[in-house]
Amino acid sequence: MRNYELAVVLNPELSDDALSTLQGKVADWLAAAGGEVARVDYWGRRRLAYPIGKKREGAYVFWFVRLPPEAPAVVERKLRIDEDVMRFLFVRHEEMPAAPVVPEPADEPAARAGVAQPAAPVLEAGVDEPDAATA
Repeated sequence: MRNYELAVVLNPELSDDALSTLQGKVADWLAAAGGEVARVDYWGRRRLAYPIGKKREGAYVFWFVRLPPEAPAVVERKLRIDEDVMRFLFVRHEEMPAAPVVPEPADEPAARAGVAQPAAPVLEAGVDEPDAATA
């Protein structure tokens, strides 16, 4: 048995019940392939780096599983067929990650509240500013 991480981006237009059903379906596929689900991390709906099928958001779910070596190909085939799966990726790990790595949503004003703002640039003596005409 090998350790894998399965990252899946699901259709964000699904209701919460449909998302739960689809997550259960993927977990069943993993179990049917002879795997053991060690942990599931649901990151929720997040903005994509680029549009996928005219969608700008996706629901991210990560499964940490132990599978036989031939099982990822079987699960990948089923993921490709399902229309609500936008993207997926299997990654092999030497060891199973211990703690969840869910990133906290950054609230920009609150995140910057404790950070000092950078000062305006200081010109050194004898150094001219770049000419606006040559820039």
